[in-house]
Amino acid sequence: EEGNFEMLRHAMDCIYQVKTRTDEIEYELDVLVDIAGFLALENGGAVGPQQIKLTQLQDSFAGAKKKMPALKKGLRPLIEAQSERIKADINDFEAKVASHKADFEKEPVFVYETGCDAAYSRIDEMHHDLVDIENGTLNLLELATLFEFPDVINKTKDMVNSMRKDLIITKNLWDTINIVSTTLDEWQGTLWNDINTGAMEEESKMMAKAIKSLDKRVRTFDAFNGVDTLLKNFLVTLPAVSDLRS
Repeated sequence: EEGNFEMLRHAMDCIYQVKTRTDEIEYELDVLVDIAGFLALENGGAVGPQQIKLTQLQDSFAGAKKKMPALKKGLRPLIEAQSERIKADINDFEAKVASHKADFEKEPVFVYETGCDAAYSRIDEMHHDLVDIENGTLNLLELATLFEFPDVINKTKDMVNSMRKDLIITKNLWDTINIVSTTLDEWQGTLWNDINTGAMEEESKMMAKAIKSLDKRVRTFDAFNGVDTLLKNFLVTLPAVSDLRS
């Protein structure tokens, strides 16, 4: 039942905290005890209520550590039953993520002809969809960690991280496409007598450097090839424009 599971989850969290934070907790308690002892000496050596309480906390924590193995042993049947259920949930979620990733890779944001406005709009929608998946992954990762099989969700984590990285580098790519497209459009409206081919060439080379500095993975995207070709073609025409002007 849900209530029983939440109690088990709380117990597993306590076991996990004792297992992973023992050194940290004991160190912090020791520091506080030392501070309380020092303050007691400054106060004439009288043992204050804070010092007594801290000593009790140390004893309580030491007792809790000793009880952990017996507690875990007593919970084993419940742990095993819930572990199987959680693993099944992870497998189901992994299948959903794999399906989402397959659709993700077919999105128009990777295609140059999509255009900046449509690409930005779709990237925003994809981001929100991915946030929901990331939250689901984190929830299952927490359970897998508490029940001591975190590796079971590794494949899902890898897929989700891959999609997040692709979304980030694709947004960066479209930012670059936007700059290149806007700049070339502005130059096309330049009056013949106002054309400065030297300045255009210098700025074009800077944009080409920006394209080249993008994550290497985007080079497999149609959108990258589109902007790369667009700028290279423009650079090819500049010498001809310069010759006509001279």
